[in-house]
Amino acid sequence: MAESDIRRPVYDFKGGWNAKAALTDLAPNELTSILNFHYDTTGGLQKRRGMIKLNGTALDGGSSVNGLFDALFDNGDQYLVACTASGKVFTVDVPTGVATERGAGYAQNRVWNGTMFLGSRLILWNGSDPPIEITSAGGVPTLANLIGTPPRAAFAVSHPTSRKVFAAGGLTPGG
Repeated sequence: MAESDIRRPVYDFKGGWNAKAALTDLAPNELTSILNFHYDTTGGLQKRRGMIKLNGTALDGGSSVNGLFDALFDNGDQYLVACTASGKVFTVDVPTGVATERGAGYAQNRVWNGTMFLGSRLILWNGSDPPIEITSAGGVPTLANLIGTPPRAAFAVSHPTSRKVFAAGGLTPGG
């Protein structure tokens, strides 16, 4: 077994990441890498659950997905949102795996960026079209253009404390 293949249980991650020590010299709570884990809402590590196949048929005739987002709303609704290279936006219901087209006619071959804002809306940008938002009430997602004249940006970051979304990269006036 190669040194890079050494496996051992980890009881906590308080020792952090240690890329300098030899694998055989690591403390019981130190790691050089970790697979199949993600951070939970408190910053702790959680083992990733298994994977399931969602939507047994290809989205949009097999068009590549240029943006994939996990939208978890404060009301408990959860969707995967897929933006395709052909300019369409789909929601995939997480429990059932059913995909539904929610919008079309957006610029093609654009990379999408998204950010959840205050637990009530997923805001999506592609740098070309006006930004859009997806909201959900009663298990029904709705797609709409953002109101006003927000900038057309390449990406955005939400700041919940100030209750603002900041956009950057290739800014052009909205409209």
